[in-house]
Amino acid sequence: MFTVFVPAHVNRDSIPACFVDTNTTFIDVETEQQAIEQRSASEDPFFVFETGYFTIHNVPDGPMKCDYISRNYIMQAFFYGGFSAHHWRALSERNGLKFNSEPPVLYFVHEDNIGDIHGNATEDNTIVHYYKEKNLEQFAEITKTTEGCCNHCFIVYKDETYQCVDSSNIDNSYTFSEALKWKVISTVRKNIAAINDLNKVDRKFRKRQPPRRLLNGEFRLRNEDGDEVADGEQFSFIIPRDDDEEEESDDEYEPEQDGINVSNGALMANPGRSDVFSCETIDGILYLTHNGQYLCCPDDGMNDIRVSPELPEPSDRLQINYDGNDIMFTRWGGSVFAMCEWVKASVGCIGFYNDDYSQRYKEPMRLWLLQ
Repeated sequence: MFTVFVPAHVNRDSIPACFVDTNTTFIDVETEQQAIEQRSASEDPFFVFETGYFTIHNVPDGPMKCDYISRNYIMQAFFYGGFSAHHWRALSERNGLKFNSEPPVLYFVHEDNIGDIHGNATEDNTIVHYYKEKNLEQFAEITKTTEGCCNHCFIVYKDETYQCVDSSNIDNSYTFSEALKWKVISTVRKNIAAINDLNKVDRKFRKRQPPRRLLNGEFRLRNEDGDEVADGEQFSFIIPRDDDEEEESDDEYEPEQDGINVSNGALMANPGRSDVFSCETIDGILYLTHNGQYLCCPDDGMNDIRVSPELPEPSDRLQINYDGNDIMFTRWGGSVFAMCEWVKASVGCIGFYNDDYSQRYKEPMRLWLLQ
């Protein structure tokens, strides 16, 4: 919690609400001078409300007067570790007041969910209204007439569900989850037409068919040339790179391919490094193996692919799917494809990422089997 001083002549109800208010203690004082005297022994920044602006004390080049339109952006930055050089550079000045030149987005949050949205980069630059009854027409009018804000769209939130609405056409909206929040808000605040694009992606996602699992005994493992791989034969997996990726790399020591290997018991990807794998068919079911252990995907919330000395239970089996000669992994009978998330381009974490963003905007991991 941090403290904001409110002089007696300031009508706090006239000041736009912010998400950071749930982490703020407001102290009534007679004047700004009284607040300054109360904090005279401290060098920490503090805030004082005034009519038409607020002031930050104990900051470089301060006291600094700021526009309420950017209050959440400024105060939340102080709350989560201080106002960095990045935040200062983002501020402009108008009529002697500092403000963020990017207009804030208006949120309309149900009063039962006050405090549910915690500060992060998406909510930095926002103003919030709390509502009891949902009224999109009223919300749209407030948005269009709030000076200095993002006037073409607004966000409605209730019970972990978000809705982005076109303020000029409330029938044009997009409903989404927390995982999609950054994608949605960062694109729609720039261009309202993005709502149509988001809905198109959703429609395409809903029409996607899960891979069909062949009956036991019908599946055949094939290499990159389409030739069948027999039990016990050795092979490796690589993630093929497209021509653009190869052209972008001008490092003569850059490996030509990304290999698949087992590290600390889990399947990973590394540039230029590939482990040796083989396969074993038991009761008509083909299992991938590595050093005598079986590849599996335990349903324990970790979402990774591991090796185990024990034959996997049906719920932990890894399913191999083909798209042409490309191999893609799912859980046994599942529809979520394994993906590879690169960390600083040095290691790829392989797992089943089932969040809304990954399923809509990230590509499945495609492998080639090389012999």
